[in-house]
Amino acid sequence: MNINRIIITEPQETELYFPLNLLRPVFDVKFGMFTFRSLTELLSGRIINDLLCDERFYGVLNESGNNLKINRDVSGGGLVLVSNHYPEKQLLDFIFSNTGKAIYKNGKLIAFHATDVISDVNKLYTSAEEMEKTEYPGEVQFFNSSWDAVKIFKQNFTTQIGLKGVNETIAKPEGIHQINPENISISQDSVVMPGSVLDASAGKVIVEASALIEPYVYIKGPAYIGKNVTIKTGTKIYGPVYIGYFSKVSGEISSSIFHSLVNKQHDGFTGDSYFCPFVNLGADTVTSNLKNNYSYIRVKIREAEFNSGMQFLGSLIGDHSKTSINTMLNTGSIVGAFANIFGAGFHPKFINSFTWNESGNLPELYDFEKAMITTKAAMSRRQTEMSDKYMELCKMLYDQTSLVMKLN
Repeated sequence: MNINRIIITEPQETELYFPLNLLRPVFDVKFGMFTFRSLTELLSGRIINDLLCDERFYGVLNESGNNLKINRDVSGGGLVLVSNHYPEKQLLDFIFSNTGKAIYKNGKLIAFHATDVISDVNKLYTSAEEMEKTEYPGEVQFFNSSWDAVKIFKQNFTTQIGLKGVNETIAKPEGIHQINPENISISQDSVVMPGSVLDASAGKVIVEASALIEPYVYIKGPAYIGKNVTIKTGTKIYGPVYIGYFSKVSGEISSSIFHSLVNKQHDGFTGDSYFCPFVNLGADTVTSNLKNNYSYIRVKIREAEFNSGMQFLGSLIGDHSKTSINTMLNTGSIVGAFANIFGAGFHPKFINSFTWNESGNLPELYDFEKAMITTKAAMSRRQTEMSDKYMELCKMLYDQTSLVMKLN
């Protein structure tokens, strides 16, 4: 048994991770500062190159240049981790110590020690069922759906941002007000303009290199402002908030993840939401995050409805989707990738990928070539080039969406 080898696999069923996993495998979905893969590497102190995932991701993962071994048989076996939970040190220690067993929690498989690892995920899971089983005695935070990413983020971001540490050289901008400054880290290469307030009374505030915070911004931690991020004048941020690199934001933001390269440059409220890369929110776009009767929010993926178990849940929006000015999004809205949303009034709670959605009308399929022209233009504005493998992945998603719409 080669315990030194760790293999990360996607869960068997991935439908409920829509739209966060449309252009990335589940183990690379962010729930704040980390993904399942990056946090597991941090906690275990190991680089993990063996990955099992849907074949459509092979091209984009393989071109990352990180010597990844994707969907390969592994002779000699190793430890297989299922990316259906939030990694924690105590849980990893338990998994490492139970060699040769399959580890479960409440009937759900979370890890197993395989003598031979095969790239056929279904057969791999079948082999795990034949192993000696053991139940993890502690609590496990399961990551079974896209809305779980928001739940996990809110529960763990204070700890996550604590793992980040502080910049070795901390800038001390003039004319700003810092509350609990010992928990504020401002990169020397960032710019925080006079009149802004950074409030770390409830959690750490980190401002990374080349970030720009314009005058009269209020940021209440825990909050992470990534590299090359722009925070526009008058923005109000109430943590936990994660704003990934090259994003531009304004308005009022609460308890939300901006994965990276997100554009929200105008007023409008965003709460308890998740925005994938290259999402563009038009001026005064609003995400409702609480029902009038305070009940748990129900979400919809295609024709199926689910109880999120969450009282606060805004919108989950996939890569490259866009809203027009004054767009109103319902509580628990789920929007696919490359969708366009416009028109007065509230929109449906589920919006498919590659669709044009005018309020009050049926969705129309987006022309793929036109979508790619717009996508390339948007990516170039953030100094990002679309690779052939990335376009192939987009085309696979388009073909899948087109087939579903024709069947309906």
